[in-house]
Amino acid sequence: MLKTIALAAAVLWAVFLCPSANAQGMACAEKNPRSDLLELHGEELVAQGITATGFLLQIFANEETGTFTVVLVPPDAPLWCMGGQGEGFTIVKKKIRN
Repeated sequence: MLKTIALAAAVLWAVFLCPSANAQGMACAEKNPRSDLLELHGEELVAQGITATGFLLQIFANEETGTFTVVLVPPDAPLWCMGGQGEGFTIVKKKIRN
């Protein structure tokens, strides 16, 4: 339960408290981290969405080990920014909206 709350806190931080990646001093790169996250941590893209500020928010996770990484992509630059990482990832409820 505490680990699920930590994931929710990371997502809320990324969505509401991060209007500009550079202003927040996040580590950003011009290379998509998808292949590195899979190779180094076994993390795959499990969820994504667009934030109220226009960022693409992606969550990569390894459902076996519970590690996860939150990545933010700003709408105005080809950058991938690390929004947070941790352990204890779990899927709370699977529901797909159209």
